Amino acid sequence: MQYEIELLTRLRKADQLAFKEVYEFYVHKVHRFVTTYIQDKEQAKDIVQLTFIKIWEKKETIDVSKSFKAFVFTIAYRNVIDFVRKKETMAIDNNADVLLLDELFISSESAENLLEKHHLDSIYSKALNTLTPKKREIFILSRHEGLSNKEIALKLGISVKTVEYHMTEVLAGLKDYFIKTKIGVVFFYFFYF
Repeated sequence: MQYEIELLTRLRKADQLAFKEVYEFYVHKVHRFVTTYIQDKEQAKDIVQLTFIKIWEKKETIDVSKSFKAFVFTIAYRNVIDFVRKKETMAIDNNADVLLLDELFISSESAENLLEKHHLDSIYSKALNTLTPKKREIFILSRHEGLSNKEIALKLGISVKTVEYHMTEVLAGLKDYFIKTKIGVVFFYFFYF
């Protein structure tokens, strides 16, 4: 535990050897995680590399008091979601607005996984829609765009304490929502960190 804190502290300070150690420890785990969603080996490899690029870009935001594993896998999960959304967008026929799911996904994912993924996205969207517009905006800036509380406060012209208050309220509300929908804390866990 103490070694991990020291390693992450070095990583926060742009220590390339610390980054290499983190990379070597997590690369295979992240790859296995990504390939559960993306079957194409080259695309999965690109998503894994993008995950580590984002970890490097966000190194200053690493909170050594929180789970680094959750930080890593949240970035990987968001990269997978972004990839799937981009593929869906590319699959829209401009004339008929028809989603060409058969050609795009069935070859790379089972229908069951696809349905589950859309179901979870649907629940997540519904959960976000339960938030007030201000809380939703703050949450999206924090968890989707990766802004710090200070950056959000500056962008919205509010205090850092107000951002912290809203995030505390949002996270408690989302946790309750996910538990009530029987998705439970596991789904919430991906978006908390």
